[in-house]
Amino acid sequence: MPGTRRCWHCCPTCSTRPAKRTPPAKRTPPALLVSVYALIALALVKVDQGELAWLAADRGMTVALATHDPQVAGIATVSLSQALRSRGRRRSALDAALVAADRLGTHDGSSASVALRGTLLLQAALAAAGGGSERAARQALDQAIEIARDIGPGRRHAPRGLGGPRRRTHRPQ
Repeated sequence: MPGTRRCWHCCPTCSTRPAKRTPPAKRTPPALLVSVYALIALALVKVDQGELAWLAADRGMTVALATHDPQVAGIATVSLSQALRSRGRRRSALDAALVAADRLGTHDGSSASVALRGTLLLQAALAAAGGGSERAARQALDQAIEIARDIGPGRRHAPRGLGGPRRRTHRPQ
């Protein structure tokens, strides 16, 4: 009949078909998606495209929060903090990094979680220093240094690293 809309399940000749669903075995693992979004956000920050970096980091954060894993959320928060700082939203970056670091503090206690917590504290210190809060910057940096000492020299557990050179670079004089 003219004017009647046909649906794919009513008529085999209808051209309106739903997209095929990807089988669960072929879907990309959420942790990998978070890492890809983080890499994209980092690259966009480097080329001064902070708004797009923020968008990529936010998408990574959405995927990370759906996993209910504080470590995956922490990884996403590192890139979110970087993107927020690049846009001058230092207080938001500070808050996000500190909340994620606190959540990791009560997580599984693995060396990777501890190192990621230190990395988040470095992000918090950078955001605080950029916002003019010397006390908050020193406090976050001191906690990150303590974590790095506990981990030991030359060991790299977090995706962004927490080694001696990074600590010395961020240490205020």
